[in-house]
Amino acid sequence: MRNNHENIQTALRDVYQGAQRFYEDGSRELDKIIDEERLAKDAALLGAVVGTVAYYGKPGGGKSTLSHNIFRLFSDVDQDAHVSSIPVDPELSPIRIGGGVTNIDTIEIINGKENRKNVSHRVEPLITPETKIIELDESNRHSTEVLNVLLEAFQNKTITTSEGIISLRGLTLITSTMNPSDTRQGTFKHSAAYASRNSVGAPMGYDYGQKTKGDLFSGNASEPEDISAVTTTNQMHLLKAVAGELIVPDTTKAMGIEVGDRIIKYLSEDFGINEAGRIYGQLGLNTRVLSMFAGETTNKNHLNKAAKLLIAARIGTLVSSNTVMEDLNAIYEKVAVV
Repeated sequence: MRNNHENIQTALRDVYQGAQRFYEDGSRELDKIIDEERLAKDAALLGAVVGTVAYYGKPGGGKSTLSHNIFRLFSDVDQDAHVSSIPVDPELSPIRIGGGVTNIDTIEIINGKENRKNVSHRVEPLITPETKIIELDESNRHSTEVLNVLLEAFQNKTITTSEGIISLRGLTLITSTMNPSDTRQGTFKHSAAYASRNSVGAPMGYDYGQKTKGDLFSGNASEPEDISAVTTTNQMHLLKAVAGELIVPDTTKAMGIEVGDRIIKYLSEDFGINEAGRIYGQLGLNTRVLSMFAGETTNKNHLNKAAKLLIAARIGTLVSSNTVMEDLNAIYEKVAVV
């Protein structure tokens, strides 16, 4: 009979193998809808585990295509029932996010006289307890008030409404996109608070090489429906839980602290972002998950990639212009472990 230690080791091995299968199978499916953009596809897969991912860059780079089709990787996610797409509307009211009751002043004409009434009106929510994926397209066109409501979902997996707090028990991923501000499509500037909640980010469409924009979508799948599900949200929650408990070698841990310190230094100096606790936590989890994808003990390669994806989330969300690639690469070169 196996002892408890052997059972634990077997369970961990199964989780590791599941992580590698998800990365390999997920990469294969994402290759069907978008060519190139390897960093963005890795960000999508990492984001599925850690819970947040932001894509930014020039129009036509595939941001929305990638974001809109992530749900197809999950066999237990139904687009109509479990995916909450926040409409692109600068005047969207925060109450529409979680729903609730609001009062509306109305005027009735009775016998030729105006009769003012205050009528309660129920607002149907965009996000419900059954929501598993929140999709925020063109996030820079959403008001600060709407983003502040979503910050609660990022942080606590809850939404506060006029009728109480909604627990998002099924939430597994928040995905957002934005175009560069210099395209003049931006309406609102993102806050550092919103940027900091994104664990993973990736630029898209900045370097097409010899390909045209149309060539980027010349994968195997002619329709998004051709993408096959490769996992479930429960499996992603399990990967995240196990990754958070993985033991990191002392040498990698020391390098991680050093990289985290440098990230904090440069983000604070260049962008006024000072959030040490969250950066260390996100960097550590990103690194552990990437090591599980590779089936390896955490090392500097995973750490460097985790750092780039974390910096990309901050820089891209706050800068989002044609200088973003220079900013990202400049800081990455300063923080990466050689």
